[in-house]
Amino acid sequence: MNQYKNKIIVFLVLSLYTNIVNAQNIFGKEKYDSVYFVANNFIIAKKQKAIFLFNVKGDIYLLNKFITLAEIQKDVAYQIVLGEKLKMINVDGRFDDSLKVNFQMRVCGTVESYKNSIFIKNDSTFISFHTIYPEIDINSKNYDKHVETYDTIFIQKKLEIYFFNNARNFNYKGNIFFNNSLTPDLYFEKTPINKTHILSIKLQDSVVKKTYLVKDIDSVFQSSYTFPNATFQPFIFRKKKLLGYYPMQTTAKYKSIISFNRHFAAFTLPNGQRGWLDINGKEYFY
Repeated sequence: MNQYKNKIIVFLVLSLYTNIVNAQNIFGKEKYDSVYFVANNFIIAKKQKAIFLFNVKGDIYLLNKFITLAEIQKDVAYQIVLGEKLKMINVDGRFDDSLKVNFQMRVCGTVESYKNSIFIKNDSTFISFHTIYPEIDINSKNYDKHVETYDTIFIQKKLEIYFFNNARNFNYKGNIFFNNSLTPDLYFEKTPINKTHILSIKLQDSVVKKTYLVKDIDSVFQSSYTFPNATFQPFIFRKKKLLGYYPMQTTAKYKSIISFNRHFAAFTLPNGQRGWLDINGKEYFY
């Protein structure tokens, strides 16, 4: 038992020594108040009021008003928030707003089918038309073989249900792992007093289930930025002169907010406090 215990102690000592040597190689003899990793490829070090960014090579960059950093494309492009400024940097930590970010729209190779769904509003009824293509047909560009299914959801006639932007139908393409638009069960309901509810409508065991997500909204408008490879397409809503971003938020709280620029959207609170909202719903103030 003691033999194994001694081996563990030796391993821990060697690991600690290796980390210390690596840290010395990066930081030299400098001492910092705090040091932490960010986005896997960078280290942020703080010394009094000065903030430094280190890349994996040990190169150092002095930052001004650093708030946070987010990965946009792995090992290629990152966004860094410096106070009211939003900049792009490359994997070396150099500022480069001309960085090209490439996103691929493709069917996941692990699924067995690709589904195209069309949701149609017909008076008090939603008709969901599904066209399912086996994955082999997608690869061969042969769409002759497919399966068609229909689902019908009946809605009360007195409710004014509609799709985003008052569209009469909604086209949803994807598979069980991927969706690059609004979820197909998300709808809007116009009330008699000219308010809007955001709700989810699902057919479960032949029973229509309605879930209200946000109620009594004055207006809804889509974000001008389309999220690549996202499972949702956010939109901005207004309620009592304040704004919110759905689905990250269900309450309106901002005096103003701009559309997302990749990972971040700038906002201002009613008290004048400014900050950034990220796509995960986290706020950063400055």
